Amino acid sequence: MDEELKAKEELKAKEELKAKEEELKAKIMAIGRNAVSNSGLEVARLANEPYDAELPVSQLIMDVFQTASVGVGEEYDYFAIAPVDKKVYTVVDGSVIQTNVSLDNENALEFYDYDSDEDYVYLADLLRGKYDPIAIKADAQQEVLNRREVKAVADLLIEGAEARTNTYAWSSSETAITFPKLVEMVRSIAKYGSRVVLITGADVTTDVMLMDYESDKNREITLAKAGISAHYPIEAFQYTHDTVMTVLDADKAILVAVSDAKGQKPGHFVRQQVAQFAMGEDVVEKERLVIHMGPAKHVGANRKLAVSILTYEMFGAVLTNTYTCAVFKNASVYA
Repeated sequence: MDEELKAKEELKAKEELKAKEEELKAKIMAIGRNAVSNSGLEVARLANEPYDAELPVSQLIMDVFQTASVGVGEEYDYFAIAPVDKKVYTVVDGSVIQTNVSLDNENALEFYDYDSDEDYVYLADLLRGKYDPIAIKADAQQEVLNRREVKAVADLLIEGAEARTNTYAWSSSETAITFPKLVEMVRSIAKYGSRVVLITGADVTTDVMLMDYESDKNREITLAKAGISAHYPIEAFQYTHDTVMTVLDADKAILVAVSDAKGQKPGHFVRQQVAQFAMGEDVVEKERLVIHMGPAKHVGANRKLAVSILTYEMFGAVLTNTYTCAVFKNASVYA
């Protein structure tokens, strides 16, 4: 019975997909004839139908920052609270001295918008390849925005460590990051979080992989023994934003203490949803949009009809506790 039900569901899904394919063909042909009043929104709606443009935030970001999503036009408030000396008051004869309490100011997170390069998809390819051309372009555009998000968080952590001068480099005669150096960095931030996360650029990642091989062969060297709970290696990923940008320099490593006694993380990363009207009818607000800009147009030397596709999002990020960060540079001095 289960197999029969499964077969019926698969057949229904295929029929729905076939109907969407026919709808796409009809819309594209109508756009080509200029028979659609608002071709941009129609293609945008169809482009987002087969490809879920709203993706989860990178696991790295979720591990080190509080993450959230807010509605169109909504604000996201946060408090920047510095660690303070812990005090204990003793009650004497049933009384305790009362002291005034001042709260840190509430801050509204600023959101900034980002969009990918504008790519073109030929109408003929849409008709022949159905959704594939859009999905391929959208997938590449999603990846570049993922890299931009991770870089934003990595940059904040590095700036936080530098602000506290909690920076590290090689010690005498060293040529790579060592286990004692990692322990020293972990101890510098350990009291600000119960978990410590390591983020490494490409060259430091290699050194970490070889750490056990290069160290004393009589004992096992692991990141866990240094007090590190999670490791996120970042290869030499790049993207273009005015100029070519690297997500994390190959010679850098970041340590961040997360999850304090209250389960709070040292920063906030928030996406703001974009208004529905940017997508067309029957599309709900999304954190990321794959959208079509403008009408069908001629592009390239052969002057083929094409539509333009780009991916758009708005996000804000802030580091609220700079005491939680340490940064290492694969060099004789940190500079």
